[in-house]
Amino acid sequence: MTVIEFNPLAPEMAIDPYPAYRQLRESSPIHEIGGLGIYVLSRYDDVAAFYRDRRLFMKYTDRETSRYGPQVVNEPFYRYFVQMAHVADAPMHTSLRKMFQAAFTGKRVSALRPRIKAVAEELITKQLDAGGMEFISSFAEPFPRIVIGEMIGVPAEDNEAIGKWALELGPAFEFLPMSPETKAIVNDRVVRLMEYFIGLADKRAIEPCNDLFSAMVQIADQSDGEITREAVAANAVLLYIGGHETTGGALGLSLLALHRNPDQFDRLLADPSLVPTAAEELLRFDTSAQGTGRICGEEVVYGEVIIPAGSMILAYIGSANRDAAVYDDPDVLDLGRAPESRSLAFGPGPHQCVGHALTRLELEVFLEVLIERFPRHRLTSLDPQFRTFPLLRGIVNMELSW
Repeated sequence: MTVIEFNPLAPEMAIDPYPAYRQLRESSPIHEIGGLGIYVLSRYDDVAAFYRDRRLFMKYTDRETSRYGPQVVNEPFYRYFVQMAHVADAPMHTSLRKMFQAAFTGKRVSALRPRIKAVAEELITKQLDAGGMEFISSFAEPFPRIVIGEMIGVPAEDNEAIGKWALELGPAFEFLPMSPETKAIVNDRVVRLMEYFIGLADKRAIEPCNDLFSAMVQIADQSDGEITREAVAANAVLLYIGGHETTGGALGLSLLALHRNPDQFDRLLADPSLVPTAAEELLRFDTSAQGTGRICGEEVVYGEVIIPAGSMILAYIGSANRDAAVYDDPDVLDLGRAPESRSLAFGPGPHQCVGHALTRLELEVFLEVLIERFPRHRLTSLDPQFRTFPLLRGIVNMELSW
C-alpha cells in the first residue's frame, strides 16, 4: 500500500471529504490508518462488497467496551443502544429486520405522500411573507421530524421535545469517547425517550392506531419473546433519530449542491419531471451518512490486502459514490444521470437503512415544493457552517432570502 496520511476525524472531512476520498481511491484504496488496525475502503466495488459481507459484524459490545471499559454495560445508553437494529448482529438483527420489513412497508410510505407534501407546504407557507428563512431550523430539521413523528404516532404536542432529546443522543454515535458530562446528558435523554416510548407502546398494545409504531408493537407481541417491548421502544428511538437527522442533513446538502451548480438548478426548475432522478443524483453526489464501520469476525481479503480478524473496517459510501470506475464524471452533479446508476447512499445488504424509501420520498417532495413555492431565492453564503462529525455530514445554518 502507498503510504499516505488519512485522518477520518480531520475538520476538512466534515466540510469537503471528496479530495481525500479521491486520493484514497487512486493511491491507497485499501488503507490502514497508522498501524491502528483500522482499514478504510474507498472504491465502489469494495464498499458494495463490504455491506454484503457476512464475515463482518457490528460487535457493539466489543466496540463500546474498548471505548469505555467493561463498566459500560451499566450505562443506560448502552442498555438501550445495544438493542437497536443498526448495531445488532444476528440473530437479534434478523428478528428486528423482519419487524421493520413487515411494518415499514413501501405501501405505507407511498400512502403518506399527500400528508408529507402538506407538511412541507405548511412549513414554507409560514415563512413566505418574511422574505426569507433560516433553512435548517425552519425546514430541514422540523420537516422530517414531523413526518417520522406522525408515522410513529407521537402526538403533535410531544414532537418537538422528543426531537430535541433524540438529537442530543448524537455524541453516542461518534468515534471518540464521550466526556463524562456529555455521557451524563446522553444517559438522561435516552432514559426519557425510552420511558416515553415504552409508555406509548403499552398504550398502542391496548388501543392500536393505524401507524407504524402500532404495527411494530403488534409484530413484537407475536414474536414469542424474540422482540421485547423494550426493544420496540429502542428501535422507535432509532427511527426517530435516523428518520430526521440524516434526512435533515440530506436536505441541506442537496439545496447547497443546487446553488453551487446553478446550471443544474435551472435545469430542474425548467423540467420538474426530473425530480425523481434529481433526488437520486443529489443523494449520490453528497450524502449525509458518509460511511460506517464493522469488525472482521475472521481474516478477510479486500483488493489483495489481508485484513486480520478483529480489525475494524470503515467503508465510505461517500467515496464509492464518486468512483470514476462506476460513474462518468463522478464529481459533476448531473440531474439527468441514468436512474439505473443507483448510488450506495443507503447501504445495500442486510443492514440497509430501513427508511430509505421515506428519505427518497421526502427529498422528492422537498424538490417539488421548492419548484412550486420558492423557486427564485438566494443563499446568503455558498460556504455555510457544517456539522463537526464527518460520518454524518450536514449544515448548521443556511440563510435564504427571496
